Amino acid sequence: MRATAALPRLLAPRLREVAQAIDAAASRDDLEVWHHLRVGIVRLRVALSACRDVLPKTARRQLDHELRWLRRQLAEVRDWDVFVQRQASAADVDPGLRRAARARLRRSTSQARDIVQGRRCRALAQHLRRCARQLRAPAPHAAATLSLAELADHALRRRRRKLRRRGRHIGQLRSDDLHRLRLAVKKLRYTAELFRALHAEPAFEQGLHELEHLQDVLGDIHDRELAAPLSARLARDAGLAAPAARRSRIGARQRRALLCAWAAVATAWG
Repeated sequence: MRATAALPRLLAPRLREVAQAIDAAASRDDLEVWHHLRVGIVRLRVALSACRDVLPKTARRQLDHELRWLRRQLAEVRDWDVFVQRQASAADVDPGLRRAARARLRRSTSQARDIVQGRRCRALAQHLRRCARQLRAPAPHAAATLSLAELADHALRRRRRKLRRRGRHIGQLRSDDLHRLRLAVKKLRYTAELFRALHAEPAFEQGLHELEHLQDVLGDIHDRELAAPLSARLARDAGLAAPAARRSRIGARQRRALLCAWAAVATAWG
């Protein structure tokens, strides 16, 4: 099958998913909709990148620019949601800090809702639906003859190279490096899921499982690293005493989990 013929199957569900998530976030008072919207945006951006060889460059970049803008607007909702769930809910947290954290989450959610209800975001949702209906546009230059298998191979090889580069010397990586590694893991996972139908072998499914597990490990590390600056910022803005610094460095247990998860991914994905 030619890659261009597969575009509706590859991209249309992800385009519609984000458009529907924008609608839900604009109308529902539910934190879960923000999670669905954030994940949908990342999945769509990864899919657009994976299919870049058969998509018009200018149109793809313009859409990616809008998606990147929207995801940045949602960052605070994600950070404060995780903070409230993992840090502010701890039994030893000052009640004033807990109330301030929940108030900050409500404010961030309200600001994000104003954005998704705004003209720019509504136009984006309409554009996503229009793109989902018009995916059979001619591909540029010689890429029109690219097969779906070739497209998948190109995309997966790019992501695997990036992952190997980010994970080099994993035992010595610092917080920012681990965050970049987490993004590389997530992008390889979503690219692999995009082309899952081409790989029925059990080893491929196992590789996806290992990526998901490593993403969880790295996500936990990232959230712990984020907690200290958010606590200090919250206390300063609320006029409260700064909380005692919680351990943010990777402990021995977390380090073992990280190294074990990385070894499994490196084995599965080379």
